[in-house]
Amino acid sequence: MTYDPAMPPRDTSADALAVQRAVLRRLGRARRVELAFEMSEQAREISILGAMAREPGITPAEARARMLRRLLGDALYEAAWPTHRRR
Repeated sequence: MTYDPAMPPRDTSADALAVQRAVLRRLGRARRVELAFEMSEQAREISILGAMAREPGITPAEARARMLRRLLGDALYEAAWPTHRRR
C-alpha cells in the first residue's frame, strides 16, 4: 500500500480535512517537522509499552531493542549493535 496525498482519508469529512490542512499550513514547516518527530517518539513509546504489556517479564530496554530490530531489520540492527546478534 502506498500513500497518495491526493486521496482523502476515509474517516474524515471534506470539511474537516480542509480545516486540518489549513491549521497545518499555519503552523509552518518547522513546527510540522517538530510534530512529526514528536509523533514518531510517541509511536515508539507506545510500541515499547505494548511489548511490555504483552510480555510482562521483559524490561524496557529489551522492549526497546525488539522495537528497534523490527524497525531496522536484523542486518542493520546487528551492524549497529553487534553484541545483540540472534543465536
